[in-house]
Amino acid sequence: GVDLPAETLVDAYFMQMLKSKVTRGVLQAWDPVRQKPAWSYKHARTWNGGVLATAGNLVFQGTADHKFMAFDAKTGDVLWQYDSRLAIMAAPVTYRVDGEQYIAVLAKWGGGFPLAVGLPPIHGLEKGRLLVFKLNGDAQLPALPPKKTPMNKPLSMTMTDEGALKEGEALYEAYCGACHGKDGVSGGTVPDLRFRASQYPFEAFRIFVLDGVLAEKGMVSFSDVLDEEKAEKVYNYLLQKANLEYELQQQKSSFAMRLRLWIYDKLVSLIVLAVDGSVVFYLGAALFNLLVLWLLFRIYRRFRTK
Repeated sequence: GVDLPAETLVDAYFMQMLKSKVTRGVLQAWDPVRQKPAWSYKHARTWNGGVLATAGNLVFQGTADHKFMAFDAKTGDVLWQYDSRLAIMAAPVTYRVDGEQYIAVLAKWGGGFPLAVGLPPIHGLEKGRLLVFKLNGDAQLPALPPKKTPMNKPLSMTMTDEGALKEGEALYEAYCGACHGKDGVSGGTVPDLRFRASQYPFEAFRIFVLDGVLAEKGMVSFSDVLDEEKAEKVYNYLLQKANLEYELQQQKSSFAMRLRLWIYDKLVSLIVLAVDGSVVFYLGAALFNLLVLWLLFRIYRRFRTK
């Protein structure tokens, strides 16, 4: 492992909260005659699913925060929603068998967005499934996976030089990040190399990256652009990220860390209000929150100096 300052831990968690709350989506119905929106619905997360509009004036859509929803096509009112327990990107389809109508949708998050921004999935690694609905259906979904994949204590780093780690980061972003995600966070679509590197020695990492033993599964050799020294720098950069995730998970239970994370959560909420253009409406609440944050910060500073 490696010692990490608390400032680094909190900054990393602040960025996770910011990415998950600020990046959101909107379902909007457009009136082509009046050339303006007929209605809109704000989603908690971005990268939501495609839509299906039916002759019965229903609009179906799956969401990134694990919902399958039915809207009134004319008003946008939510008529029904289902806890899909998986993010949904695909558009639903409808069909009829023996006079009975079905709605089917593929459930699984993926694509480029979670990789591009380093946004982790809500419930760890998600295995996709096909969901099919009909009136009076009685099938039950399996239990939810853990909300966050636990990080075991990572192996010791073989390089700790800041320059080597910076080069490892640049090499990762150049050759690995497009498939495995920014900052080593895969978004649940492909293997998260922070978890792989934390448990495998460099010799195993080298076999995967340079020898191409997983070429048949899509992980080709990168020996044409990486030598062993560069591969080791990438490996240690991933170990650094693994240590950061491990320390975050370990320290979240402490009072000081929970207080700081709560303060950051409030700050992120204020940023979200600003992004929404709702600051005027929530001005009173925002000023109250700032006052509370200031008082808590003073208490926290006094607590730390004792």
